[in-house]
Amino acid sequence: MKKYRMFRAVELRELIFERNPIKMKYLFLIGFVIYVTITVGAQSIKKDFILNGTIDTGDENKVYFMYHQNDEKKAVKDSTIAKNGKFTFKGIIDGPSFAIISLANSNELEHLQFLFIEPKVMNIQLSKSPLAIKSMQNSKTDAAYRSLLKERDKCNQKYQTVIQLRNNNIAMDEGSKKLYSDYQEMLRKTDLNFFEKHPQSIVTAFLLQNYYGRLPMEKLFFFYDNMGKQMQETLFGQQLIAIIKRKENNQVGKPAIAFEAQMPNDSFLKLADYKGKYVLLEFWASWCKPCRAEHAEMIALYNELRGKGIEFIGISSDSDNKSWKLAIEKDMLPWPQVISKFDNDNMGTFNIISRMYAVSLLPTLILIDHEGIIVGRYSNIAEAKKNIYEIAK
Repeated sequence: MKKYRMFRAVELRELIFERNPIKMKYLFLIGFVIYVTITVGAQSIKKDFILNGTIDTGDENKVYFMYHQNDEKKAVKDSTIAKNGKFTFKGIIDGPSFAIISLANSNELEHLQFLFIEPKVMNIQLSKSPLAIKSMQNSKTDAAYRSLLKERDKCNQKYQTVIQLRNNNIAMDEGSKKLYSDYQEMLRKTDLNFFEKHPQSIVTAFLLQNYYGRLPMEKLFFFYDNMGKQMQETLFGQQLIAIIKRKENNQVGKPAIAFEAQMPNDSFLKLADYKGKYVLLEFWASWCKPCRAEHAEMIALYNELRGKGIEFIGISSDSDNKSWKLAIEKDMLPWPQVISKFDNDNMGTFNIISRMYAVSLLPTLILIDHEGIIVGRYSNIAEAKKNIYEIAK
């Protein structure tokens, strides 16, 4: 079996919740590039699974499938020919696992569909144009996951107009901003309700990582403790407790961690060089629409505060320098920009500075005072403005 290409968790979580044409805000974990699968409990007994599938066109197609096979936390890739629209995949897993199915030998996310398989005989029905899962039978885990998608679709439908404004980078008036905030809160409540109803689900373990930047520590530990030992030992369980601990070390009142990173002109910027000044760190990426939608407002604030002792530094989570530099040029960003390198450990590959600062969402803004202490963490520029204006008085 071949190893499947790894995807950034941020990309995966976007697509997992994207079941309509509306693009939602990036609420996803930044910092890790993980294998897109997990195994439930290293000591559990492995069992066979069979996935029987049909494609609505009934013609011959090559079908690609990725799933987790063993305790090594490695994803495996398989493929088969669907004859007369029918195909079958077989394998061994030790519990519910995250999987990907596709009709194209491509890593482009629009060609992928995500599902949760279990060690039993399951049936899946696909539609080809566009690729979608019409039905998935005999996997309770996947059924729970799709129930969550349906609830989130209700949120999308209710706030469709304001979501389109946001995703098309169209300026919103105060009323629209309030509606978008209401939409985000509705999504949050929908997800938290799912976590409370399914505390030991692989879906909860996977998606909770979206929320470590937006929930208080006691709530995060509550969900983690309720996972149970078996789920805590999974890859996602291990990742969750690791990032919770990093969050503890990056709370308001903690010292900011020093870093050095490359600028567009290939020189290097050091945070230490800003000692004695207030610094606003902006974590963003060229592919993050909500980040770029805020840049006009951030530029106005930057120009207003110029010379008042507050410096801005942009920190990109891009893996592609060309896209990063083009975005800087297009958005006409006047403050210093750096791009964070990636590294890897036994958990996978991660963005170094994002991990250092326990950044789980894009955009994220972190305000550091003149003594190098974190004095604010914000999910958007509107939240940050109040503190910044007080400092600039």
